[in-house]
Order: sequence, then C-alpha cells, then structure tokens
Amino acid sequence: MCAAAHAETVRIAGRVVNASQKDKPTAGATVRLVRVTDTQAGHTQVLATRKSDARGAFSASVNVGKDDLVFARVEWGGYPYVSPVYDASGQMGITLDPESLRLRVFDTTEVEPDLVFTAQHIAIKSEGN
Repeated sequence: MCAAAHAETVRIAGRVVNASQKDKPTAGATVRLVRVTDTQAGHTQVLATRKSDARGAFSASVNVGKDDLVFARVEWGGYPYVSPVYDASGQMGITLDPESLRLRVFDTTEVEPDLVFTAQHIAIKSEGN
C-alpha cells in the first residue's frame, strides 16, 4: 500500500473511554495512528501520536492513500488496545466514521478473578405411542 499516490488528508478524531467504568473519559492515554504498509509481513508506519485530554478526546490530521488501512493503538494500563479507524478501500468490510471514534480501554488487575459458572441440566423423558 502506498500513501504517496493519490494522498489526501483525513481528520481522525474521537474519545478514549474506560469500558470498565461505564465509558468514563480516559485522560492521558497514548493514541498512535498506524498505517498498515505490508499486510503480508505485518509492517506498519506510525502516522501520528497523541495523548487524550481530560475529556478523553484526541484528534490528528493524517495523509492517507486510496487503499490505506489505519488503526489506532491505545496504550493504557500497560496494555495495547488496537482498533481499525480508517479503511479507504473497504477491505475490512465495516463502516467507520474516522471523526467520531470511541476507543475503549479496560481496567486491569493482577489478581485472578474468582471462577464462577452456572450449569443447568434439563432431562426430557418421552414415551412412545
């Protein structure tokens, strides 16, 4: 994928929210906008790096090509969260609004959660005619 041919400037903006806290705005998260340069080899190029503000908001204007695929990589709590944010060619088959993104992160813990499960069993007996 080559951004040099047919490049256009696209604004990519949205909010980083903590889904563990009912989508509370997440300030100070690092957001990297990354273009995929070689899907076979997994090569990427960082287009912009931003920090989310007190409202969790971020924005950047980036140059993209007609076939570019761009992801947001959010660093939060020591973990990366990766989301597609721009798909110029439609290769992912999903509709994205690059100016109204909601990037979700989650609280993390080093304590293993309790294992809780529910099992139900239904026995049905039928009798022949």
